[in-house]
Amino acid sequence: MQKNTKFFASILAVIVLIGVIITSVWLLSSGVLAKADGSITLIVVDQQEEVIFQKEVKYYEGDSFRDILERNLNLTLQESEFGTMITGIQNIMQGDGYWWVYVRNGEYTVTGMDLQEFADEDIFTFTLTYFG
Repeated sequence: MQKNTKFFASILAVIVLIGVIITSVWLLSSGVLAKADGSITLIVVDQQEEVIFQKEVKYYEGDSFRDILERNLNLTLQESEFGTMITGIQNIMQGDGYWWVYVRNGEYTVTGMDLQEFADEDIFTFTLTYFG
């Protein structure tokens, strides 16, 4: 009986390892993780439409968009069933109808920060926007 338990534990460990490898390859090939070093520009605009942060920031091979943001901005995050939501940037919190939204190269994105693709020289603008 103990031999069977060890066998099944070994099989389970192999399956988990394969899953980790497949997930890593998918993340690297999907554009979610940087394939090489580069830089993007981060711009943060408050509810008075004033730029409160603007900087070209470096990223490194293997970084995610979230890695870049957490390294360069003071973020407040909230985990939800839909992924990670940005609720505050540079100590400015959303609320009372205002929400943090961002665009990539002037176009609204369709993914959250955890799955956001990026490329060298992209410009991401975060704006505290009123949606009443």
